[in-house]
Amino acid sequence: MLLKFYLAILLLLISTVSFTIAEPIAEPIAEPIANPVAKPIAEPVAKPIAEPVAEPILEPEENSHV
Repeated sequence: MLLKFYLAILLLLISTVSFTIAEPIAEPIAEPIANPVAKPIAEPVAKPIAEPVAEPILEPEENSHV
């Protein structure tokens, strides 16, 4: 029982330390400065893979047996 308690405390300490170390690394170092004069290299052109197919219009079935 005491061993489980020690293992739980150890796991809590390890996870706390790892999150404390990993958090500053995950933050961006500096924001990139946008250049308003710069032009994009190329405009992406999206082409459809296939022509869109119109879905068939379903007509309601007639209930002749009612």
